[in-house]
Amino acid sequence: MKRKFELKRWSILWSWFLSHSLILLIPIMIGLFVYLQVRQLVETEINRANAALLQQVKQVLDGQIESVNRMSVQTAFLPQVRGLLYANQPLAEEDRYSITLALKEFKGLTMAHEMVTDSYVYYKRGNFVLSQSALYDPDDYFQTHHETNENVKEDWYSLLDRKYMGDLIVYPYTTDNGMTKQAILYMRSLPVEDRGESLATSVIVLELERFQAPIQKVNWINQGSVLILDENNEVLVSTKNMRLPPSISYERLNGGGGIVYETVDGEKMAVSYISSESANLKYISVLPVKVFMEKSSYIRNLMIAALLIVLLLGAAAAYYLARRSYHPVHNLVRSLSSQAQFSLAEIKNEYSIIFHALDQQNKVLRNYFFERLMKGRLETNFPLSEALDTHGISFVGERYLVILLYIEDYTELFKHQNGDVERQRKFVHMIVGNIVEEMCRQRHHAYIAELDDMLACLVNVQDSSDEEVQGELYRIIGEARQLIQIKFNIHFTTSISRVHTSIGGIPSAYQEALKAMEYKMLLGSTEIIQYEQLQSNEPEYWFTWEKEQRLIMSIKAGETDLALLILEEVFEEMHSHGLLPIEMVRCFLFDMGGTVMKALYEADYSRASITVHQKVLWRLLECERVAEIQQGLFDIIKQITKEFGQKKSRPSGLVEELRAYIQANYQDSNLGVATIAEHFGMNPVYLTRVYKEHTKDTLLDAINKIRMDAARTLLSQNELAVKEIAEKVGFYSSNTFIRTFKKLEGITPGMYRDMLKGIAKTEH
Repeated sequence: MKRKFELKRWSILWSWFLSHSLILLIPIMIGLFVYLQVRQLVETEINRANAALLQQVKQVLDGQIESVNRMSVQTAFLPQVRGLLYANQPLAEEDRYSITLALKEFKGLTMAHEMVTDSYVYYKRGNFVLSQSALYDPDDYFQTHHETNENVKEDWYSLLDRKYMGDLIVYPYTTDNGMTKQAILYMRSLPVEDRGESLATSVIVLELERFQAPIQKVNWINQGSVLILDENNEVLVSTKNMRLPPSISYERLNGGGGIVYETVDGEKMAVSYISSESANLKYISVLPVKVFMEKSSYIRNLMIAALLIVLLLGAAAAYYLARRSYHPVHNLVRSLSSQAQFSLAEIKNEYSIIFHALDQQNKVLRNYFFERLMKGRLETNFPLSEALDTHGISFVGERYLVILLYIEDYTELFKHQNGDVERQRKFVHMIVGNIVEEMCRQRHHAYIAELDDMLACLVNVQDSSDEEVQGELYRIIGEARQLIQIKFNIHFTTSISRVHTSIGGIPSAYQEALKAMEYKMLLGSTEIIQYEQLQSNEPEYWFTWEKEQRLIMSIKAGETDLALLILEEVFEEMHSHGLLPIEMVRCFLFDMGGTVMKALYEADYSRASITVHQKVLWRLLECERVAEIQQGLFDIIKQITKEFGQKKSRPSGLVEELRAYIQANYQDSNLGVATIAEHFGMNPVYLTRVYKEHTKDTLLDAINKIRMDAARTLLSQNELAVKEIAEKVGFYSSNTFIRTFKKLEGITPGMYRDMLKGIAKTEH
């Protein structure tokens, strides 16, 4: 089921379906392009209309501001106004006369401007306010026209003390009928021509509604807002009391006009602006971008519906065409998958299955062909040339040799992985085979195949003498082993045959390499063994009966040095014969194991220890190197002779060891003669005999006496129940404890405790 899921997921049916569906991208792209163009057109038209209305507002308000500016200049140059700049308190008669004339001029100027609510001049030296209606003390004028809950007099004085050159400021103003509302103050410092000290401040109070009326015409979309921004980034007028975000500033809106996009409260806005030519102002319109989408929503919805219909019909047609093309491929894959095994990690689609199936079949056929070729199993009329061409094998000349590679260890390569062992083995074979084949091909034709759990490399030797070929391949294999060991921690043994002439000599070369591989027991694994090294000596068995008896006697006598010397002489004599037949070596190793076992049995060694050493011997004889077996035999003989030596000198000290062991373990209810014998690795009968000869007691008597000593101590020291005392001194049941106690003490544990209590009372 898992494999079916992978096939459905990665099937080429879906890739074909997707490729057929790509044609649907054409109408989608066209529709998207048209929609974007329509949206851009709507956005452009809205921005253009907005900019045109802002331009109208600018013309209206700039005209009115220009008119107010002229009025301010006229006021500043009135002789009566200028004559009062240096007036001090108390006012002189001529100053009062100038005030009377100035009041008349103020009224005339104010009546000529509809936007002007009031106008006044604050004289700093004289500390008085001259308005269009009367002469005021500054405090009185503030209380009458500017005082609110939020405004304080000090702020107003601070406002009047600044330098102005026709600046607009939003400030509360109370009319004569008592209505307080926000107004715009047009302020200019006097005298106009003096840029130094300000002697007076001219203030023209403008109605805020007169500014708002023109911008209401621009607010033609409910979602938008229009405002006027001064050079101090203060909003003078806004249709919805809107505050601009910090990212929108007077400096950012540079130039005569334009449009920028900004996100306000999580919503994208189109900010259109025009700069005033009469004052340092910006006329700004803020409109949500979604307004553009709303205007083009009908076209968008229509296009989406059309695209959905196209997608549904196109997808159905694409699936039908892909399904019709996929049917024969599906049948082929089902046939191949029933005949081969695949790793789910390798399966991507049906192409991958076909490729892996054919590749596996080719590898199987190639390995089968190599096996028949190297083992000489080709029929007489076998079409060899056609088979070589089929498997991509090309021979030049008639000289061949065989190299066998046996993988010894690759655990380090996968020490952090817990994968499939068979897949790991194949991966290692692939690494070693590819590297060795590639390096051999630098000078010769070489082909690798798996054969009997080994890698067999058939080398078609080029122009060189046999000795040169042997030396060259020895060097190449050595370099390959070093490279593979360093890079991948893979260790392997290699055997090399002699060079043979003609294809018919390939089976002989294979047998020679196989024979050489067997000698890794003598020469060691992970070595390079050449068949030329093997010597054909006459068989001669060197481990005679006399040497065997000497070895057995030295082991039984506990003579470690003598036994090891004899064993070393035997192995040296074996090596002195050169490369002996491997069958004779195996016979010697089994004979050596039998000799050790004979020594154990003849010395009346314990059965348990014989079994332990026997298992160790059998594991040693399964090793693949003689050196390992030799060292293992040395270790076993050292252990056995040491135990024999201890056994001979033990009886006098053995009794004390037994007593100490019983004293340390008497509380164990499983303690018995058998467990003691197992601990000391000796025969139970032998232990009992030795103990009785020295103490006149059996081991069981010794156990019971030590337990009774402990029981008497517990009976005298505390009030534990008899059952608890029995468990503490190592008895399974209280009945056995009572019976044993009475047998040794003559009374029961309860009577013994009562007797102790009576003695204690008598003493007191």
